[in-house]
Amino acid sequence: MSKIGFSQNTAQSSIKSRQVDHKYVDAKVFEVEDPTKKLIHIIGGGFFNEPRYYSTGSDGKPEAGKPNIKNEFSLTEQAQEVIDTAKAVLASPNPEDLLVIANWVRTDLKIRTTPSVLLAIAATNEASKPYLRKYSSVIIQRADEIRQVFAAYNHLFNYKDGKRVKAVPHSLLKGLRDAFLKFRESDFLKYDSKDRPTFGDVALMLRERKRLSKPIFEYLVNHKIIDPEATPIFNYRNQLNSLKEFNDQAKDLAKKSFATWENIISQFGSKKETWEFLIDAGLVKYMAMLRNLRNFEQVNISEKHWDKVYEKLTSEQDHKQLPFRFLAARRNVTGKNAISAIDIAIDKTVSNVPELPGKTFIMVDSSASMDQKVSEKSDMSCKDAGYALASILAKKTGRKTIMACFGDSLSEVSFSEADSVMTIIQKMEETGTRVGCSTNAYLALKWLLAEKITSRYRYVNYVILSSIPEKPVSVDRIVIISDMACYGQDNLGQLLNKYRMTVNKDVKYYSINMAGHGQSQVDPMDKNSLLISGWSEAIFTLIRDFEGMKDESGKDVPSIDLLRERFRVL
Repeated sequence: MSKIGFSQNTAQSSIKSRQVDHKYVDAKVFEVEDPTKKLIHIIGGGFFNEPRYYSTGSDGKPEAGKPNIKNEFSLTEQAQEVIDTAKAVLASPNPEDLLVIANWVRTDLKIRTTPSVLLAIAATNEASKPYLRKYSSVIIQRADEIRQVFAAYNHLFNYKDGKRVKAVPHSLLKGLRDAFLKFRESDFLKYDSKDRPTFGDVALMLRERKRLSKPIFEYLVNHKIIDPEATPIFNYRNQLNSLKEFNDQAKDLAKKSFATWENIISQFGSKKETWEFLIDAGLVKYMAMLRNLRNFEQVNISEKHWDKVYEKLTSEQDHKQLPFRFLAARRNVTGKNAISAIDIAIDKTVSNVPELPGKTFIMVDSSASMDQKVSEKSDMSCKDAGYALASILAKKTGRKTIMACFGDSLSEVSFSEADSVMTIIQKMEETGTRVGCSTNAYLALKWLLAEKITSRYRYVNYVILSSIPEKPVSVDRIVIISDMACYGQDNLGQLLNKYRMTVNKDVKYYSINMAGHGQSQVDPMDKNSLLISGWSEAIFTLIRDFEGMKDESGKDVPSIDLLRERFRVL
């Protein structure tokens, strides 16, 4: 007589019965029906309204590698999915969760535009309006994000036939007023432009005439200085803008007006003298310094100034840079000063990753779809972002980590914990060129299960290039970094279930979505799996929290509870 309960076959059948066809590729996946879980799963996998490799064409059929169609609001399919999912979160029993997620995305994932859009969406729903004021001033961390929120709200919800149809909700106005008043003259100068809405438009819409001093209000709205002593920074900047030569007066006014490197270089040219002055005056912040290393090389700044650049890049911890930014900078420089600074700087980001005891298996997508650029203006790809993220985790977890790239085939990445992050990235790039362009993530689970495979599918031979283990490999966690458009004969979700039943029933599975596709390779209801997204090393903190945080019954908590713990504004 058989034991009462699920056998391996019945458990697999239960999983299979809940699977659906992937929206874009030939595979079986799961729909993420909980909107809060889905938003966490998709929102960090791309900048807002940027194209994806896979999309739906004008005929309603999947397309690959083609320009994304935009709707009547000039939104891509990715952007519309974020908006629709956000609205579904607002309709849930916990509408505040949308703002918790927005705070997480802005703070940990280091993404700016998407949280602004989420604030605008929250302003349309009565259930979330009571929370808007306290979250707005926390989520808005740069002055231009106030303009973004206004632009998003008006564009998506408040314009018809080119005219505004209603007033901005008071709950949003109050939050934006609080945010507006925390910025200084220099912030308004740095982030203003002729694009509408300007800060003048914002001041008028927020009705800030009473709370702002008249001289500041007059400058923002009409760009007039009526009292130089009351607005000294505006006054100094106007004086600076009138100069033609980069003399001592210009340098003094640049310091007094907190001029940006863009102001100085556009006005006085990209020269050795101007760059060295900017470095000495502290007017080149961390991100700008990282992005301008090539310019420093081209104008041949002095060794003394390279020392200052090196010191800043290698000592500053709270720089808020996404890991792939270091890789982008590295590809643009040739000199040892810049290379040394970048390599040490990215190694420093490892300290942001928490300790993760036990054995980790990292599987990284090296397929053609991961070559999609992170934005239309960038040369960096989702694959670059994935390699940088995986290399930081591998450097942290060291010799207790197994890492592999998958495409048509699977190949283990050979690295040492003594390697730098940049060296590990280079080894991943080399390995990735050997595995082909498909997205066969299931091969990684086959390798862990010690199952040999040489199969033929769609006229391609899929093989595991690395040596097959003699017996199944037990790990404590599996991390997949992919655009989640995985396909093939075998099913990743079913293989994960098989691994748990035959090798390690407690293994944790972490899905890091790099492209924001809304379906999941594994069961979203699985309590030992966490669906997340993002390109920042800060997401690894969620792994630590997920493994260390239990509810009263001792079970692992949902991902939103992890975010509520850290990002709810009280």
